[in-house]
Amino acid sequence: MKALAAMPLLPRFSAVCLILLMSTATPLSVAGESAAPRKGAFIGAKHTEYPDWFKESFLELKADVEEAAESDRRVILMFHQDGCPYCNALVERNLSQKDIETTLRTHFHVIAINMWGDREVVTVDGRTFTEKQFAQAMKVQFTPTLIFLDQDGR
Repeated sequence: MKALAAMPLLPRFSAVCLILLMSTATPLSVAGESAAPRKGAFIGAKHTEYPDWFKESFLELKADVEEAAESDRRVILMFHQDGCPYCNALVERNLSQKDIETTLRTHFHVIAINMWGDREVVTVDGRTFTEKQFAQAMKVQFTPTLIFLDQDGR
C-alpha cells in the first residue's frame, strides 16, 4: 500500500481501478466447463412464441394468397429462425403493440417460415421447396425478413 501512496494521482487511480476490477471479476468458467462458447453457438438466443393470430398454413402459397385476396388482405411471409433475438424483439416489442397488431390482423395474413426448416413449401407458380431451400431461393440472409405478397402472389 506504501508503494501505491507514493505513485502520482492518475497512475494510482488506474491501479486502484485495476485492483477493484480484478477483485470483482467473475470466473470465466465453472469447474469442468469451457470458457469459450461452443462452435456455432447462437449467443443471445431467445425463444419466441409467435402470436396465435399468425395464419396456420399448409405452405401452399397460391392457396394462401387466394384466401387472403378473398377477404381483401395480402400475405406477409415472415422468415425467422429458432432462437433469433431480433425475431423475438419484433414479436414482443412491435407486433404486441395494439395498433400494429390491429393493422396486421385487419389487412394481412402473416405466415411464419423457418429459414432452416424442413416443411414443404409450394410456391405460387407450383415449385416445391423445403423452407430452407425456399429461404435460399428468396435470397433471405437475415432474420426476421418480411416479404409482402400482393393479390397475385408477386
